[in-house]
Amino acid sequence: FSAAPSSRHPLFSGIVKHPLLKEKIYETILDPIALPWLKQHKVYDEIIVAGGFFLSAIYAALQDFSSATQWELHNIQFLQPLRIAMGEAPVLTILFSEEEGAVQVELLTQADQQHKRLHARAELRPATESIDSVAIDDWQQSCQQAREPFERDAFYIALKDSTHLFHGADFQWNDKLWCTQDGVISRLLSPPGITLHPQVPLHAGLIDSAFQAIAALALFAGGDLPTAVPRSIARMRLHNATSTQRLWCRSRISATNSNGADIEI
Repeated sequence: FSAAPSSRHPLFSGIVKHPLLKEKIYETILDPIALPWLKQHKVYDEIIVAGGFFLSAIYAALQDFSSATQWELHNIQFLQPLRIAMGEAPVLTILFSEEEGAVQVELLTQADQQHKRLHARAELRPATESIDSVAIDDWQQSCQQAREPFERDAFYIALKDSTHLFHGADFQWNDKLWCTQDGVISRLLSPPGITLHPQVPLHAGLIDSAFQAIAALALFAGGDLPTAVPRSIARMRLHNATSTQRLWCRSRISATNSNGADIEI
């Protein structure tokens, strides 16, 4: 077995693997004192680990699990929230298991001595489709034709007042948001103090901010906005690590139903 101490990785406190095992285990201690950004994502004043962090942790683990393969995440399910009460520091376990060429990922915490809580799971598949180029100039032209944008401070104040979701500075990447005929286009800027690490290719705050952007549609319209969080993701692929401080995000609603909406990002 090999175990990597925390000094070797900015996120994981332990990595356990062995050639004879079909599983690889990555662990991180979710201590709000050691990781103060955990306190920057709250729902109704409770610390709730952001779904974006689960995805960020999976991609960080993939750097070690199989960096030579470009992977897609499929059928991502957020099954139950991970709350952190005052004085707690739960250990999050990311479990990769291989069976007949398929790779399953599960994110768990210890419920008691005999049971674990399953918070999220996903399936890994090698990426097969080529990458289509994106015409950012067309997006920027759409922004010029849209109404005045939501500025960062106004957006996050309105989001908290309407949904009771609190996002601290590390989760405030949406610098400006425009509502267009084809959804929401947002300009994402890395907040001050954020350090992008090569072993963590996607920052949790960046992923969460991409989830947040669609809320601008309801906020622009002045309508009611429920307290909503991601429930599942059909497919997610990392094309390139975020090596730049300025990014663009387009979000649009593809379908709605009584339980929520399907959103393309």
